[in-house]
Amino acid sequence: WTQNRCALFRRLWRALGINHNMNIIRWILVIPIGILGWGTALILGMALYELAIYACPKEQLISGMCVAEWFESVITIIMLFSFSIAAVLVVILPTIIAPSHKVTIAIIAYIIGAIFALHCGYSINEWLMAIIALFIGLLSVIFIYRFNKRQLHA
Repeated sequence: WTQNRCALFRRLWRALGINHNMNIIRWILVIPIGILGWGTALILGMALYELAIYACPKEQLISGMCVAEWFESVITIIMLFSFSIAAVLVVILPTIIAPSHKVTIAIIAYIIGAIFALHCGYSINEWLMAIIALFIGLLSVIFIYRFNKRQLHA
């Protein structure tokens, strides 16, 4: 399927009169796409936080801070969700865009993401979030490995 997709893109580029090799463009985009995945998770987490603040009753909103009993649990869930989405996107998106060496790209993206997750966990003293991000990222790498292994034997 990947070869058919690449052939389709090559035909599209030729039809548009673009003579550049698509692979060069895809390699250039690998790092920005990983950063975009992280940024997407960050923005999603911030939007969910704003939604949680909006759901807080007015009488329990003090100086823009919600003091409702349930709010801390909701924030923990939002953070876990955002860290997990970031871990998946940081590994999967660069792997999808890379023209080859997908498992290697997944491992490199995971290592970079793991370093960043550990730094974030240390910075905000949320080790559970970092550990979950490491686990979800590792599951993403395993998924990429198994998916590519299956494609090679098909």
